[in-house]
Amino acid sequence: MIPPPQTGGPWPNHHQLLLLRAALLPREQALAAWAQWRAEVDIEQAHPDPASFRLMPLLSQALSQQGADDPFLPRLRGIHRNRWVRNQLAQQAWLAGWQGLQAAGIHSLAVGNVALLPRHSQDGGLRPADPAEWLVRQGEMAQATHALLAQGWRPRDGRPTSLISAAQEVRASLAFVDKEERGCILRWRLAAGGKRGDAFEEALWAAAQPVAIEIQGEKIRASALCPEDELLFLCLRAWEDLPPPPVDWLADAVAILRREGDRLDGSRLARMAGLSGAAPAVRDLLAYLAEEFEVKLPAHLLAELARLPVTPELGRRYALWASPSGRFGALGRGWGIYRQLAARRGARSFREFARLYYGKESQAQLLVWVARRLTRPHLGA
Repeated sequence: MIPPPQTGGPWPNHHQLLLLRAALLPREQALAAWAQWRAEVDIEQAHPDPASFRLMPLLSQALSQQGADDPFLPRLRGIHRNRWVRNQLAQQAWLAGWQGLQAAGIHSLAVGNVALLPRHSQDGGLRPADPAEWLVRQGEMAQATHALLAQGWRPRDGRPTSLISAAQEVRASLAFVDKEERGCILRWRLAAGGKRGDAFEEALWAAAQPVAIEIQGEKIRASALCPEDELLFLCLRAWEDLPPPPVDWLADAVAILRREGDRLDGSRLARMAGLSGAAPAVRDLLAYLAEEFEVKLPAHLLAELARLPVTPELGRRYALWASPSGRFGALGRGWGIYRQLAARRGARSFREFARLYYGKESQAQLLVWVARRLTRPHLGA
């Protein structure tokens, strides 16, 4: 296993790792990690970074259960309550979009934030529920996009409607916002690495499970990924999404592993990881979870993943992903995705790929965008 970078990509930095340990490990280790974080971070002078702030509700519950005595706990509980309130609004946005897709005759799967909430507990405030997120079949992407546009959603990146359908070839998803600036993500592939073939898609949809999502006291009967595919989805996002997901994806993965326990089908997870073309990354991500957060993996899972073949192109993408992200991180990952697409079918030039991926109407607009990212890398993708 390649050791994870200290910062960048989907990996936690030092202080984020301390918070994750405080939220996820047994009492003695959790309280030690929390004490170290408190000693190193002056929370009176500096607010936690956004990724760390997302962990605060989970910390509130964990530290309360561990019997921690800390003057910061009331503030954590306040953040927890605020998150619960905000999640009610986010779930309403999810419901509105889901109903719009249903009315258009489109079957969707609940993925991401709203679907992950019940994996932690019945507490609706432990993790963010926004943005709303759905997965639709690739052949229904255009119809689903039309349904969202008809509801008043618009592309977050400002791309003109003429470039929305072109995104299907080069992206896995599009982000939208409504007039109240609530966000949603429409996915037609699990992650950004290109079409994975009919076997993967059919296996994904065939194993989908019914799920009851409670929104304002009403249980909404929807469909979601099975636990194995949901765990794979988290790993694929960490492997391929631009920008990478916040580090609380690690807490989500730990929650799935602990909740499912021996019920988790390791053979299916390995088989789907192989079909996804991301087996080396999935192996490292799961090994990291098991080692760092003391979670049990299905027997022989890592060995099954290690036996899967790795093409030279996949090896190069894996090496790029495993290295720390820096000034060229977003562009480098974009190049890796392009190379994968190009290897699978005759792809257009990289400049044209990038123009469509980032929703720019001309090469001149793309060059301006690239220049801004090179000089201000904190802007991300």
